[in-house]
Amino acid sequence: MKTICPAILSHLDVLIAGRYVATRPAGQGMLGSANQQTHLLTRRYTPPQIGATPRSEIILHRDGSITLTGIAPPGWKTGEVHR
Repeated sequence: MKTICPAILSHLDVLIAGRYVATRPAGQGMLGSANQQTHLLTRRYTPPQIGATPRSEIILHRDGSITLTGIAPPGWKTGEVHR
């Protein structure tokens, strides 16, 4: 965390550190893979709240767009944006 600009960190409540490793799924909270670590940078959230965060989320926006978090639909490439 020392290499991240303090100005950026001042805007974060939670930081997930560590590269995502697809072969090491975490299956809990906000962690994508087992090698990642959660850093609570403020008192806004507690460890139990972070641990209870769903792995997947679907948001249907008023403009008809969809935000998928933690879900890769068949045929979509990681990082693609579909509207």
